[in-house]
Amino acid sequence: MSNALSTRKQILIVNNLAQNVTVEIGGAIGGKKTITPVRDVSFSVYEGETLGIVGESGSGKTTLLRAVALITKPTTGSILLEDQKVFDGKRIIGKMTGKVQMVFQDPSTSLNPTMKVRTIVADPLRLLHLSKQEINERITTSLRSVGLEKEFLDKYPSQLSGGQKQRVSIARAIAPRPKLLLLDEPTSALDAAVQAQVLNILMTLQKEFNLTYVFVTHNIAIAKYVADRIAVFYDGRIRELGPSETVFSRPLHPYTSSLIEAFPLPDPDQKNLLSVHITGEPPSLFEPITGCSFHPRCQYAESRCKNEIPLLRAVNDHMVSCHFAESIAEKTNHQNK
Repeated sequence: MSNALSTRKQILIVNNLAQNVTVEIGGAIGGKKTITPVRDVSFSVYEGETLGIVGESGSGKTTLLRAVALITKPTTGSILLEDQKVFDGKRIIGKMTGKVQMVFQDPSTSLNPTMKVRTIVADPLRLLHLSKQEINERITTSLRSVGLEKEFLDKYPSQLSGGQKQRVSIARAIAPRPKLLLLDEPTSALDAAVQAQVLNILMTLQKEFNLTYVFVTHNIAIAKYVADRIAVFYDGRIRELGPSETVFSRPLHPYTSSLIEAFPLPDPDQKNLLSVHITGEPPSLFEPITGCSFHPRCQYAESRCKNEIPLLRAVNDHMVSCHFAESIAEKTNHQNK
């Protein structure tokens, strides 16, 4: 952790969070099955920082974010928001009203198509006991902050482009003046040019309103661009957590190395720094893997990896969940000199 972050207040503390989900099984067998897409996850978020959570589709990132937002009740663990416990392992005991807001991946499905923009942005303000004048001022200010003027107030989502819809989603999220924004792949449904615009808006808003972000993405390049720290997520667990720059320059987990290697470089003649290759498919939640669930795809796996789940432990300024992180990092660094 950087010295700058260590002096800041912890806005969010998540301890040993797990989320079970019951799903319907089709086919001849039928019935229901309980799976665990989030398992024993712990992390803190510091005031004013952006924590990026990155991993493949299906790794459990969105499920984690929804559990942190208490949209779904977590199965076990605890959540503290500004030193107040809001989930104690069994009950939701605190309120997040106005303090935490979420921006969803697809604005086309997260915005009510029957509501005008003014009503959409005003929706989270209903519980804050504001006057009509204050609500109108918040609506106008929030829209202007994301680059939308008054002429958008009486439009419906169907009259907006994808980028404009996501700007409305962000305006709705900042209208209550929250401390923390949970951002679930907020640019993945947009084309490249609009993605850049939305990312720049988010970074400007963070400074303007002193916001703290948890930013979920499958794109490690975006995580590097926006995040102060990066948590690498795989099969429902954090595999590596550390400052963005050092996670990229000195990754300790083989999965992190593979994600970085897969990131395309703009120069076709330049090879990626790392030479770790990932094979196979992500594990199925319906067929849990014993030991480290990354071991079937890891070229460094040993017998211990197949039988023992690695704990998330401190190595230098990182946290890493790998039995052989130090020796693997030494090997990859030697290979790429």
